[in-house]
Amino acid sequence: MPRRIEPQISDVLVTILLAGLAALQFMHSELKIDLAYTRTGLASGQYWRLLSGHFAHTNWSHLLLNLPVLAVFYSLIRPQAAALTTLYTLPAIALLSSLILYLCYPGLSWYYGLSGVLHGFGVLTAAALISVRATVGWPLLAVLTAKIAWEQSPLYNDEAIAAVINARVATEAHLSGAVAAVLLLAAAWLFRHFQRK
Repeated sequence: MPRRIEPQISDVLVTILLAGLAALQFMHSELKIDLAYTRTGLASGQYWRLLSGHFAHTNWSHLLLNLPVLAVFYSLIRPQAAALTTLYTLPAIALLSSLILYLCYPGLSWYYGLSGVLHGFGVLTAAALISVRATVGWPLLAVLTAKIAWEQSPLYNDEAIAAVINARVATEAHLSGAVAAVLLLAAAWLFRHFQRK
């Protein structure tokens, strides 16, 4: 179980996260600063794109689609006042997810948006809820797993969402975010296991 923090501190950190997301979106949409995850940018040494691509969005509508999901996961985890809600968890998922995208999806030339990180955060949220025997934990994990499996199947069609965000839905990022979360959970389990020994 993640270490507990005061709910007020957690709320402040989430407020900082929301302000940061809005600032990055302003930089992209209004100031036209390219913050995308791009293979060419990474190849030329712009490693900050490993993070910035996940926290900036193609447009304001794209950001507004992701914020309610973040709010739902936060509201589920907040009763535990867990450190999962702090600022270091989302960048950790973003970084791992970007590395997975880079290594496993060479055809994905660019990516914008929080949705990949949110899928990972959802997995961590479900795991935290399962660890405290909250009834919503397993259903949340089942829904996320089913959604990601559906997105990887030929039945998936993203035309409606693609029209809103002005880009195709990068389902590869959703899968990468979930895998990143599983890797973080495995690392945390191994750390606790060896710590006990």
